[in-house]
Amino acid sequence: MIPTAFPILSALIRMSHKYGVQDIYDTALSRLKKFYTSDFETWCDVEGRKHYVQTSPADALAVIEIAHITDNPSLMPSAYLICCSLDTIVRRKRSHDQMLDAPMVSELTPWDLQRVFTGKARLAQRRATGILAVMQAAPCKDCAKADRCSMATLRTLQRIDVAEIESSMHDKHVFDPLSSWLWRRGLIAKLCGPCMKVVDAVEKKMKLQTWCKLPEIFHIHVPAEAWPVLTDVLV
Repeated sequence: MIPTAFPILSALIRMSHKYGVQDIYDTALSRLKKFYTSDFETWCDVEGRKHYVQTSPADALAVIEIAHITDNPSLMPSAYLICCSLDTIVRRKRSHDQMLDAPMVSELTPWDLQRVFTGKARLAQRRATGILAVMQAAPCKDCAKADRCSMATLRTLQRIDVAEIESSMHDKHVFDPLSSWLWRRGLIAKLCGPCMKVVDAVEKKMKLQTWCKLPEIFHIHVPAEAWPVLTDVLV
């Protein structure tokens, strides 16, 4: 499948919505939703999503506008999520030959900007909570080498300073791997198989919880049928 360039897809959605060309609108919007998905597993498959749209993180700003214009709130949580990773909340204006001109201030409303900034703070808190939860998961009750796993956890705590944790919460995405980051140092003993399995399960559960709460985190009303709830994804 050849991905559609975002400027083209955006134009198709806007024009077909404005003039009521339903078949084009449905097709273009469906493709956009393949990238800005409500499904967590699909979201994690970054390379798979790239098959549908050729886009950049800054395009998430325009996706929020499209979601407002077309009344598709299910596009918003992942779009806001991407906005939280942007260094600056700007859009780049494209000229007719598709070359990038100078950046301009985002057209996001003040309320949308507040959602981004407030959501970013809430996600940072969840990142910190995730670090603690993953660290507390080892050694587990079925640990094969309790002494070694306890030492691995202790040494990891000793080697991570406050500045590194703060950097992790700001520079890393809330859905970036935690366990591999925490136990990445070669000098630290690795966790045993049972502990690693429990740690991975704890991390995945916390990420699913965060994903399901994204509408709440960004203070968006998304219809129940358009976004998963925790009971759906953990069964």
